[in-house]
Amino acid sequence: MSDAGVRPPVLKREIGLFGATALGIGAIIGSGIFIVTGIVAGIAGPAIIFSVLIAGVITVFSAMSVAELGAYLPEEGGTYAYAQKLISPLAGFIAGWVWIFSNIFVGAAVSLGFAHYFVTLFPAIPVKIIAVAICLVFIFINYIGLKESIIFKNILVTLKVLILLFFVAFGLGFFRPGNFTPLLRKDR
Repeated sequence: MSDAGVRPPVLKREIGLFGATALGIGAIIGSGIFIVTGIVAGIAGPAIIFSVLIAGVITVFSAMSVAELGAYLPEEGGTYAYAQKLISPLAGFIAGWVWIFSNIFVGAAVSLGFAHYFVTLFPAIPVKIIAVAICLVFIFINYIGLKESIIFKNILVTLKVLILLFFVAFGLGFFRPGNFTPLLRKDR
């Protein structure tokens, strides 16, 4: 029997533009804003402004590279597909696994960060227990199904954006130029 007439199965598009965008924005807000910013602010103080500007410039160049690759090779798969098609299948394999591991580390960091926030409200519960529970909840939500997972993640991202807007609006009342003095810490 010949395989010439057999077509490979095609996956249906379930996520959509908003869902795909929300996945990226959710990861950025969860790890980059809620977790890393607090750590960096504790180290850099008011000079975190420079860290954010440098990260922004790097992000623009990274986004331009991904946009260029997407225009050149408009196909699903992201970094894996680009590396596989443009470099080699081994490079694609490595890029795919690096992407998976990076998502595991981001998920762990966000879970631990949220657990630390949670412990400030309920100090009797250990941080590690909360972090593991958060991971298990998200595993279960992903297990239920893609549509349900995307709906839940879209709701979470919408809530995250609303929370950030609330903090910005509320925080403007506490803005004092004196908080930026000294801008650069001498003890570091």
